[in-house]
Amino acid sequence: MFYNGRKEEPPFQKLRLSDAFEGGSDALELVVNCCNINYSEQNDLLNQCYELRCYSIFVQKTREYDAEYHDLKKAIRMAITYCEEHDLMKEFFEANENEVLDMVNFNWDQNRAIEVAKEEGIAEGEARGEARGEARGEKKGRRNLLIDLVRDGLLSLKDAAKRAGVSEETFRKMAAL
Repeated sequence: MFYNGRKEEPPFQKLRLSDAFEGGSDALELVVNCCNINYSEQNDLLNQCYELRCYSIFVQKTREYDAEYHDLKKAIRMAITYCEEHDLMKEFFEANENEVLDMVNFNWDQNRAIEVAKEEGIAEGEARGEARGEARGEKKGRRNLLIDLVRDGLLSLKDAAKRAGVSEETFRKMAAL
């Protein structure tokens, strides 16, 4: 497995699935070798594999330019230009620039995804609450109108109770008649 995240990690490590869980069972253990492919002159793996080294430099340059300009799309274009000018996978970038832009510009961020889900949940909850409040308000408004009509003698208690969907006794209590 390759690692190229922003957190400082050793050049090589063994990762165990059970380490991700507290009190996990060792009945079945998954162990993977994880190689850090962030660019470093001392990274033996990158010194042995030209394509991986070029990719690592491209990612590093993209991050540097993004930190400087705060524009990921611009940073990607500048990193591609840097690689082409330094003969780092030049032919690949020339032939696939649009695909590289599309793939690298897709920046999955778990924390942002959780934040968006929370925002959507809040908005959904607010909409439900508003709908319930409106329904209650409409019901209360109809009830108050029926009460006023009964008090003004324009509607009988029996008809008002029927329209309210309650017994005459219940309507009398609601209206305090």
